[in-house]
Amino acid sequence: MSNNEADKITSLLNTILTRLDDIETKIGTAAPASATDANLEADVTVTEASPAVTGYEEHMSTALEPFLATLASLNGEKMGECIREAWVAIGAIIAAASTSKKPAEVTTALMPFLKPVQDSVGKIRKMRLPRELDHHQRSIEELMGVLSWVVIDKTPVPAIKDTVGAAEYYSNKIRREYKGKNETQIAFCDQLKALILHLADYVKQYHLTGLSFNPNGGAFPTSVDAPKAVAVAVAVETPKPAPAPAVASGGINAIMVELNAKKTSSGDSAATGLKKVTKDMQTWRDEYKGDNSASTTVAAAPKAKAAPIPKAATTAAKKSYPPVCKFVDVGAKWVVEYQTKTSNTFEGKSALTIEMADPKHQAYIYKCENITIDVKGKCKGLVIDGCKRVNVLFDNVISVVELVNNKNIAVQTRGVLPSVSIDKTDGCMVYLSKASVGVTNFVTSKSSEMNVSWPEEGADGEEYKEKPIPEQFLHKLVDGAITSEVSELYS
Repeated sequence: MSNNEADKITSLLNTILTRLDDIETKIGTAAPASATDANLEADVTVTEASPAVTGYEEHMSTALEPFLATLASLNGEKMGECIREAWVAIGAIIAAASTSKKPAEVTTALMPFLKPVQDSVGKIRKMRLPRELDHHQRSIEELMGVLSWVVIDKTPVPAIKDTVGAAEYYSNKIRREYKGKNETQIAFCDQLKALILHLADYVKQYHLTGLSFNPNGGAFPTSVDAPKAVAVAVAVETPKPAPAPAVASGGINAIMVELNAKKTSSGDSAATGLKKVTKDMQTWRDEYKGDNSASTTVAAAPKAKAAPIPKAATTAAKKSYPPVCKFVDVGAKWVVEYQTKTSNTFEGKSALTIEMADPKHQAYIYKCENITIDVKGKCKGLVIDGCKRVNVLFDNVISVVELVNNKNIAVQTRGVLPSVSIDKTDGCMVYLSKASVGVTNFVTSKSSEMNVSWPEEGADGEEYKEKPIPEQFLHKLVDGAITSEVSELYS
């Protein structure tokens, strides 16, 4: 189906829905005076919003809108427009299903309605955004996968929840980069996950075994036919163009009509005309915090230039945080933060020990200094972020050990270690066990002074051999392609 045909169909449906809203308004204010009017009222009641439709509207207002507002404040308005269009398209499918019987081939019947979703996903993937939005774009691409639940039979809820892990793979990178620096970035990560889980709760309540249809409804609308109840209502309506529906007439129909009315002159996007989030709406900004009675439109008085702060005073003013070592259910992980050699969390023992009760659990170690941490048991993965002079020992890791923003750190495995990711780290030593030799791979970026040590059988028994991980390469342009070789310094 071409874009022009799809636009014509959308325009036709929106016109029909607009007229239906007008008829509902008239019938609601005057009693039927004849049998014809009574029949009309009976027909129109079929189109009243079902619990599934009203529940979806509540999902959009509760979970989607706050996420889009936060995304807009991070200069992601274009992605937000595409997300909104896709969510509205799913709402149209739910509304159509609530008045129709289940078609023989659900996926085939839904294809015309899924085209806006496919278009939105394609637009997001093709966007060229600032580099600081790379992880945001990737996490949103994973988010859009949840909308396939409408074509999943019997088990849509687990499919939705499975998306959390894929989206968090990128959103956790945002969280690590901006933790303690930018609360809006953290809110983006939290709201992204909340949106997926809220959708899962909605689907669990209204579409537990797949998209719900109406066994007493008519045939599911095709790309050119409106639902039967809508067609009956329009047939008795005068051909006079219907006025715009009142703001009070809610429902998914009202959302579609409003978006259709705000199309650009070129008709490229129904979301282009939506209001932008202006600075005065961005309440997370410092200039809009504080006394609510103060008007944000009044220009702030010029501040006097602060005297330069001596370096010693700056060091003394550095904020300290209490040490943390606890297991949190959200993410099923151990959180170890701000631990030092003098912290009393591990009661004077030589090392802080963590017991992994489940292989699905993981550990997040943040801003620790001058300490040894021992992770006992098999775990999903480890993240070591912003630590200095820290030694981490562990048994078996299922996925990866990530080292980010560290200085002078050492990690040692007693079991199997599939992968090590080293990013923005200066000074790193990785000790491999015999079981990990030939298995472990290393992914490095923006790091220096990296070394790996592993056991080998020698004349005097088992000995450890140490080699540096290359950080200097020779690149050449050969036949229109870039080739890379490790520098001769490591030969």
